[in-house]
Amino acid sequence: MITRAIDRRRVLFAPLFGVLLLAGCDSTPPLRTDFPPLDYSYLPVLHLSVASLAIENRAMVVANDFSPQSPVLPTDALTRMATERLQASGNSGRAVFVIDQASLIRTNTGLLGNFAVHIDVQSADHQHVAYASAKVTRSYTGDLEDVRGTLYDMTKQMMDDMNVELEVQVRRTLGDWLQNVSTAPREAPVQSQSLEPTPDAAAPNQPPSQLPSQSPSQSPDLTPVPPSQPIPLQPPVPIQ
Repeated sequence: MITRAIDRRRVLFAPLFGVLLLAGCDSTPPLRTDFPPLDYSYLPVLHLSVASLAIENRAMVVANDFSPQSPVLPTDALTRMATERLQASGNSGRAVFVIDQASLIRTNTGLLGNFAVHIDVQSADHQHVAYASAKVTRSYTGDLEDVRGTLYDMTKQMMDDMNVELEVQVRRTLGDWLQNVSTAPREAPVQSQSLEPTPDAAAPNQPPSQLPSQSPSQSPDLTPVPPSQPIPLQPPVPIQ
């Protein structure tokens, strides 16, 4: 009889012990705290043939916009992209980079992101002469337990899309206003020179006008240096 009582208690308390064990193991993962700044300086710079470049934020505030909770604000990311990727390299006129939309809206199933920008090119007399626009959207479906981490990831992904879309649109619609500026000048080729003496070098008293001229194709980047004055063989006669 005693053995049967012990077995019954094991059967009754075993499910409760299992529930308590599972409850102790079910812990929420820690929230993310490391959010590196978004940088686009490694991407090609688009040189616009204008004298100045301005950046304006005209994004409207919309309902249920969670973008202010993002560790990196979408408006700040778009501004940094324009600063690092667009450069005024001309002598006249101006370009205006405008942020039209930068929202991460909370929906019933997750998030909906909308980023939109445009570039307005103006002549020296303030006439609108060229225009380019870029827009990207992205949605996220799932829980928002780590809302800051989710907003950061979504902002980073949308900015990757925006960098591609902006460059495509600028090259397609503003091709006449782009300058091909090399990031680093090409180095001149190293010129080889023989170390053996030449007949001209053996005659130090030969006038410079009789020295053979060097073809420009042999050394395009070197400026010829006049030869030194010949050393007199005898001392000058003193004047009486």
